[in-house]
Amino acid sequence: MKTFKITTVMGLAITCLILAASCDKKFLNRKPFADIDSEDFYTSQKNIEIAAVGLYGTLQNFYNPNYPSIGELPGDNASDGSGAATASGQLDKFTIIPNNSILSAVWRDSYRSILQSNKILASTPLVEFVDEDKKKQVEGEARFVRALSYFNLVRMFGKVPLDTLVLTQEQARKSIRNEVEDIYEVIVHDLEMASVQLPGAYTGNGIGRATKWAALTLLGKVYLTKHEFDKAVDPLKTVVEDGPYSLLPNYADIFDPKNANHAESIFEIQYEGGTLGEGSRWSFISHPNALQEVMGISAGNRLVPTGSIINLFTAEGEGTSPRYQATIGTMQYQNASGATLSARHVKKHYMDHTMQNQSDDNWPLLRYADVLLMYAEALNEISGTPPVEAIEYVNQIRRRAFGEPINVVGSHELTPAKIADTDSFREAIYLERRLELAFEGHRWFDLVRTNTYVEVMNDYFGSNSPYKVEPYHRLFPVPQREIDINPLLKPNNEGYN
Repeated sequence: MKTFKITTVMGLAITCLILAASCDKKFLNRKPFADIDSEDFYTSQKNIEIAAVGLYGTLQNFYNPNYPSIGELPGDNASDGSGAATASGQLDKFTIIPNNSILSAVWRDSYRSILQSNKILASTPLVEFVDEDKKKQVEGEARFVRALSYFNLVRMFGKVPLDTLVLTQEQARKSIRNEVEDIYEVIVHDLEMASVQLPGAYTGNGIGRATKWAALTLLGKVYLTKHEFDKAVDPLKTVVEDGPYSLLPNYADIFDPKNANHAESIFEIQYEGGTLGEGSRWSFISHPNALQEVMGISAGNRLVPTGSIINLFTAEGEGTSPRYQATIGTMQYQNASGATLSARHVKKHYMDHTMQNQSDDNWPLLRYADVLLMYAEALNEISGTPPVEAIEYVNQIRRRAFGEPINVVGSHELTPAKIADTDSFREAIYLERRLELAFEGHRWFDLVRTNTYVEVMNDYFGSNSPYKVEPYHRLFPVPQREIDINPLLKPNNEGYN
């Protein structure tokens, strides 16, 4: 049992009470605002600590299952079998409309996290804490969650309302979309503060909460996204050289639900299987419909491995590698005629499906392999030639992928001869990111930040495809529901008016 996840039940209940005005359906259909009834709640250390636990509950809905759809379906790793008109199919085929229900949900869930973060940050200075370190920790957690939420929003929608105070309903309805750079300024400040306020580790029931290393890792990712590679180096270097993390020797162990919050995990979104309503829906939604009978579940057909990613593994000599085998699985099933066929599925996060939509499966949001790849990329971009240490970081990941000892020179090295210049090493890192982090929600954001999404996705679709990617697709449309509530959010992003 993962003890921290169990404690989030109380946090979720509190979140529901203080954010949703008894969780009425009308409220859930709109951006959450401050409510007068909850003002007395944040007046004691105990209640603020409960609210801090509830922050992690607010992240559960965002990351399960909508984040995987947004991070993977627009890319070339995964496809959706539900058709171009459905919410997930729109993301897959770039037929996206402002009424897309997935985008509406992630906007709502993000601002719910931001609202609770703002309430905590507004209240902690007014409340006496017995332990000053605990007060700093709670503030750091709120800053981390707020920064994470705004980072997701700005990457998805560009300009969004920047709320750092607790707004009344009337004030929130007058929010405008702030400039991207202003939003990033708040994100960076929050993460810098959180990296100082948060502890380096937790014990007991605290395991799974945000640490200083999570804040530094996210800060490095933010700078990498902004192409400020020189600034990305320091926080990532600190995690690599001073952090307690290491690559697990066996790639498959990263995704074993029994191995949650392991030595490679920097921050996971916590889920708990069973009857408490905190289970993950990811693996149920992701599997092909053809496999639902043999698996004994209702499969969503949403994230099916593409031929593109499967062929890439084969082309890189990984058709039978431990990394491939832990990433993509194959199951046999019988069709209507009784013939035995096979279908591929995402094997990461796969486990026994004993209860529909309630699996014991954390989402690995930040892990050490990602840090090594980001750090290698940043070092490469600020150097005149690929640094030896950066090459070694990538080689460690490659050795593990092929089942070789991580710290011993293996048979699949990226030698200086193969990557003689910055450009070739950059492409090698991009390739490694796609293989190492497949189906973890990174692919689409990597394509956008490297400005390769138009070329890569149009090549993926092919010249005869009815689907085409345009430069404006780097952003999604602001949900129509939010514009209906607040017309000041207009105009919508280019291409969606």
